[in-house]
Amino acid sequence: MDDISSGRVPAEPGRVDVSAIWELEYWMGVFAVSEEQLRDAVAAVGSASEDVKAYFVTTLGDRSAK
Repeated sequence: MDDISSGRVPAEPGRVDVSAIWELEYWMGVFAVSEEQLRDAVAAVGSASEDVKAYFVTTLGDRSAK
């Protein structure tokens, strides 16, 4: 069972933490992106989840704007 469907959420839901494997997988599911895409986004805009979301809306369109 993945972390999203199990109800497991990050301790800081406003921050995308790519250092913890389960949180990395959680955010990959939230944004429907690959690990590389998520790491690139965090490197580009920082770890604030709203900034990462905006990055994906800009670069990938609405498909990741859940």
